[in-house]
Amino acid sequence: MYPVFLLETYGTLLSSEDLSCWSVFTCASGSTNSMIGAAHLSGIKNGIVIDIGVIVNGRSRQTQTVIMSFSSSVLNTPVTDTVSLPLGGGTIIHVNEKEHTVQVEPDSVAYRFDQEALAFGGKTMTGTDIAFAAGLATGIGHCSVKLSSFIVEQVLDYVKELVTRNIERMKTNIEPVPVVLCGGGSILIDIDQSFPDVTQMVRIDHFAVCNAVGAVLCLISASMDLIFDLLPSPVDGDQQRKHVIDQLIVDVCQPPIYIDLTKKRPTFDGNGVWCIDSIVLGSGGGGKYKMRVVPTSYFAASSDLIVGAGFMGAPTVSHELLPNGHECLEAVNVLEKYLSTNIAVKKDIFCIDGDAMGRAFPYLNQCLSSIHGLPATPSWLCDVRSGTIIGTDESISNSQELEEFFRKECTERGLCVGVAFPPIHGTAWS
Repeated sequence: MYPVFLLETYGTLLSSEDLSCWSVFTCASGSTNSMIGAAHLSGIKNGIVIDIGVIVNGRSRQTQTVIMSFSSSVLNTPVTDTVSLPLGGGTIIHVNEKEHTVQVEPDSVAYRFDQEALAFGGKTMTGTDIAFAAGLATGIGHCSVKLSSFIVEQVLDYVKELVTRNIERMKTNIEPVPVVLCGGGSILIDIDQSFPDVTQMVRIDHFAVCNAVGAVLCLISASMDLIFDLLPSPVDGDQQRKHVIDQLIVDVCQPPIYIDLTKKRPTFDGNGVWCIDSIVLGSGGGGKYKMRVVPTSYFAASSDLIVGAGFMGAPTVSHELLPNGHECLEAVNVLEKYLSTNIAVKKDIFCIDGDAMGRAFPYLNQCLSSIHGLPATPSWLCDVRSGTIIGTDESISNSQELEEFFRKECTERGLCVGVAFPPIHGTAWS
């Protein structure tokens, strides 16, 4: 039997007991692990790591964010301060031969990389193919890749500008810093080029496994909120204070509780619906609710309606502008009234086993429904004061215009809103 490390968003171990209550604390641990692993493998303890974040004394810089659990509890929790770039080895490169232009992102071949990329004999141009053609990478795939210079140069110029802009965004002073590259998208960065305010650009030998290395370098932490009526130090020579602190250390360092996940079996109801409890990662933080999950094929009739909902805005703003927990629900309620139909949310209904985002923190036009050309309207937005606004086809013709419209409204309403997207019929979804 092998040990399993359960890691929180800021790179520390999470006990199985806490995981069963607050599994949402693990949602951003991937970037944290990569940064810690990159710092260890490179020997650089202070600088910037791409996936872009700042390392301080070998650990990731922290910020605060608010997470809403299904039970409407507000959690002000530390997370790693990162900027997630939609750029990887599988990112699709779109070329317009007529206009002589190139577009990088937002879509990706993802797990189909070894089937669709040019380097593997496929027909889709990816970021890795650009790296091959530019001589920045070798040894992946079995086909040679030759591309016109204008495509390669435009992509590399775009990547350099994107990286430079976001390095500057993460810095807190004007001093130049070293930068460590990790992850699949890093092969698109030419380390021999000069970057403003960067002392050195380092791509370590094992850049592809920084995440795993960072995971095994995790720390142990704990926090307790207690109130004690302590005597003034001169009265007892600080003895009571020392006793309380020693007792806290004993309480925190209790032996961990182990759960053998190899013996855990999925739970299904009488209709074959998967009922996920809070021990499963990503189930929303525990509590009394269970998530009932079905495959996309479950909805096949034209009468079935599926709606996507989520938060829009700046995560680091939400610890000041506290969400009320009902923004997404209210947006869908308005949708129901507008369409004179019932699309129940948080009302004992099913969740789809799928991800409409595709990558972290996207623009609305980067969601998979937009990429696949599904309608952008009607869509709804609801702020923390339950104020709503609708986007219809009278003023919005595509997902880019919806992004611009909602982004403006989101900014004016405090950068923390819930949105609901157009409902999709079961036949279209499946």
